[in-house]
Amino acid sequence: ADGCPVVAAGGLTWIRGNLLDSSLATSRLNLTAINSILPLLDRLAELHPRLRARAADTLADIFEHTTTSADGDAFSMVAVKRRLIDSMLHLACLGEAVLVVGRITRCV
Repeated sequence: ADGCPVVAAGGLTWIRGNLLDSSLATSRLNLTAINSILPLLDRLAELHPRLRARAADTLADIFEHTTTSADGDAFSMVAVKRRLIDSMLHLACLGEAVLVVGRITRCV
């Protein structure tokens, strides 16, 4: 399952760019984007172990970004953060627990 790590790295860059885009800052749009894009990030991290650190960094940056962009209702913000934590836990289950704990402590 080596696949094409260069394409996977490009996919991570695309995910990062889309989810950190300021035009998607409203939490309703962000929740829709996160629910449709994060499964791709989860799958890329699953198939490409060497990109898991970048995936964890991307998740932590998105988590911090959703904290700073405070438009929207509380339910949407909680749903976004819950989905991000789900992806972080998925990375931890893939054997990257120390990496994920380090990124989570950076966010909190």
